[in-house]
Amino acid sequence: MDKVVLIVDDYPDLRDVIRDYFDLLHGVRVVTASNAKEGISAFRGNLEIGVIICDRRMGGPGLDGEDLHCALADEIRERAVHFVLLHADDGFELDYFNQVKDVTLVQKPLHDIDGFVGQIVQRLRPSPSGTV
Repeated sequence: MDKVVLIVDDYPDLRDVIRDYFDLLHGVRVVTASNAKEGISAFRGNLEIGVIICDRRMGGPGLDGEDLHCALADEIRERAVHFVLLHADDGFELDYFNQVKDVTLVQKPLHDIDGFVGQIVQRLRPSPSGTV
């Protein structure tokens, strides 16, 4: 079963560019969501998701990356899903994520989208032992 990437970001241009890198350049299937509520629904509706790429700040109350991660933390851990948080913070506002294991923090803007996507694609590819 091929793993799927879930991209959750309220900025459609960035969401679409990242999706295109995965889909067109690497043949990786992508599901997108424009806020945390949509992301939670998409995650729970697709057991093939192996990576979540989520923006830290999205519009509206209860719609940011921390809310999404808190709502799905147990499921993410149980399903061994890799969580990547995109942020523009200087680090002081990331207290929650600095305490969470298995979250990769990536600062925006993404200057090397191809390299960023390539690293995630490597995580999605099965290792010789058959694990991701």
